[in-house]
Amino acid sequence: MEYGQIQERRRSILSLLKVHSVLTVEEICEQLKLTDSTARRDIKWLEEQNLIRRFHGGISSLDPQYDVFEVRNKKLLEVKKKIGKAAARYVNNYDSIFIGGGSTMFQFSKELLARQELENVVVVTATLNVASLFAGNKRFETIILGGSLKKTDETIASNMTIANAQTINYNKVFSGAMGISAACGITQPEPVLAELDRVLTSRAGKVYLLADHTKFGVVGPYTAYSLQQVHSIVTEKHPCVLEELEKAEQFSGNVLYVDE
Repeated sequence: MEYGQIQERRRSILSLLKVHSVLTVEEICEQLKLTDSTARRDIKWLEEQNLIRRFHGGISSLDPQYDVFEVRNKKLLEVKKKIGKAAARYVNNYDSIFIGGGSTMFQFSKELLARQELENVVVVTATLNVASLFAGNKRFETIILGGSLKKTDETIASNMTIANAQTINYNKVFSGAMGISAACGITQPEPVLAELDRVLTSRAGKVYLLADHTKFGVVGPYTAYSLQQVHSIVTEKHPCVLEELEKAEQFSGNVLYVDE
């Protein structure tokens, strides 16, 4: 095969990745009509050129869905506000809750603060921009889990964070995800984030998953926990959401569609 054809094939893989952020080998083969061995050779070459991140069974962008916080917070902002407002209704007085990182969780935190009737709520977080919203507000007690700070989204994530998370019990955990898949569950881009999620869900009375439609059908490198562990999903009624949840036979929780 000519060198130009090989390069064109590799460019096609990168073009697909710009659209989907995460792809399995099977999806690449199906989309580009490639054999498994050809796709894997191209993936190996792209990884060696530092153009992609490879994980078992697929590939992802080098920084999938993880632009700096200011950029992500502007994407689908109105949808994220609706998700945040709907999810905030699940919080009650005297709850002890964990709030995860990300732009949707930031909007959720703002909506939680807007509920003036709430009081005596313990907010645990590993995200500085979330913690700063609650700082000084007498209706909320704010606890920050310590550890190493990620510059891209002001999230704290390290072994120290995981150890601290294991010392607290949570009535409710409100969390986002890199990807939500019927086959692979809730996935994250880094192993430490996945491990933190596993600890939180194991100590939670209920787990609430907040996500817009772009997270559904996406598979990140590291599985955090299964859909079966989720009590409620707050999202939008979008074809890709409906399709993925229809495939998720193990999910028996509630789904709140913010656009109904």
